Amino acid sequence: MVGRHVRKWTPGPHLDAILEWILSTSLSGYGLLPGDRALLLVVLVIAHSSWAATRVQPVPVPPEMRSSAFTVTVNGKPVDVAHVAASYDYVNFDISGPVDVAITAAEAGFWDRGVDIQPWRLGLRPVRDGQTIRFKLPGPEKISIARPRDFLNHAAMLFLFAGSPPAPPPQGSNVHVYHAGVYRQSLNPKSGETDYLEPGAYFFGSLNLFNVTGVKVLGRGTIVYDGPQDPSHDEGWMQKPDWHCIGTMNAHDIQVSGLTCVIRSRTWSVQMKDSSGFIYDDLRVMGGNPGNANQDGMDWIGSSDGIVRNSFFRASDDVIALMGNWDGYTDADMLRPGKDVHDILIEKSELSRVGRRRFSIRGILRCAIPTCCMRGSARADSRLACWDSGVRMERRATTRATCLRISFSTTGIRCCRWSRSSPRCTDLYFTISGRWISRHC
Repeated sequence: MVGRHVRKWTPGPHLDAILEWILSTSLSGYGLLPGDRALLLVVLVIAHSSWAATRVQPVPVPPEMRSSAFTVTVNGKPVDVAHVAASYDYVNFDISGPVDVAITAAEAGFWDRGVDIQPWRLGLRPVRDGQTIRFKLPGPEKISIARPRDFLNHAAMLFLFAGSPPAPPPQGSNVHVYHAGVYRQSLNPKSGETDYLEPGAYFFGSLNLFNVTGVKVLGRGTIVYDGPQDPSHDEGWMQKPDWHCIGTMNAHDIQVSGLTCVIRSRTWSVQMKDSSGFIYDDLRVMGGNPGNANQDGMDWIGSSDGIVRNSFFRASDDVIALMGNWDGYTDADMLRPGKDVHDILIEKSELSRVGRRRFSIRGILRCAIPTCCMRGSARADSRLACWDSGVRMERRATTRATCLRISFSTTGIRCCRWSRSSPRCTDLYFTISGRWISRHC
């Protein structure tokens, strides 16, 4: 792959020749102090280092994925634009330093309403020139580009993922390297295997991690999921292979790094069921759904000990859902005891969803009626829900005497759940830096 290895440059005899040429031509007739030669040498080294530091490596896009809605260049180099779903598009490229980005919209007057680049903490203010906007990106970032007041499922959005060049594939007989190209199949790694997806490797299918341990999925590949789910009903919660972009069941010690997930059907994008020991790093998840519903970003169902860092989510429902003691929507599923969710850390990530509530935690827990204790208002029926400062809680009634309380403040979310036999409390800490931790206290 281009850009994986950069040879260290050191000054040598060739630099002395360049310096002598500069001194004999450009500076002829001028007197130099004794230290001027060394100073000029330092300037040349710094200039060369700055030029060599910024490398741009676009991720190629197959013809069936390309979009004509935007034209993008990075440091003057064209970058392919890919279509997600609905009116979403995205670009993937790797850089090793600051770059100049130019985006030209095909639609006349597209930027007339203005430009909104998120996250706002980056302070990116583009300069407009007709159909083109330009801005400087200081380094690897994940950003959303849209127009003001354009945020629902019909919004025209461009997601820009500027990453760091991925590490080369590890060596070993258990490593499978997939080169750039289109693969119309799912990934089904076995225990102990590593799948390395090179930039430009596109899988039209799923990543299935069922009953496996010690699996790694690395590189800079893309999975495009477009399943058979009914667009009029929520079937995305089901736990079975080829039903999510990433689906797991009884999986442990898993690492997924550098993967892009494109979701085009009405399903939960990334789902972990009864699994533990997950590390998601540099994950990019985008879902677009015309029905604007039931397209979660990531669901932890009876799963624990997970880390999500440096990732991006655009969902049509809950961005992150924590569902303990839950196995499904049928009466039998509601009555059958499930597993808890605990020790989930999400940090340095961008979470975006359709609608005004950009971040929500949904806890589905068994509750007995009328002993269920809630903060806020709720209807006394089999499906109880209350909303508190943007935090969503949903519970269904069962015969088990379990209660839930949740509160929200600037310092964190405190969720207390108990029964007569086993009182327990869980703290969910949320900070301004975008980190929240789920743990038992």
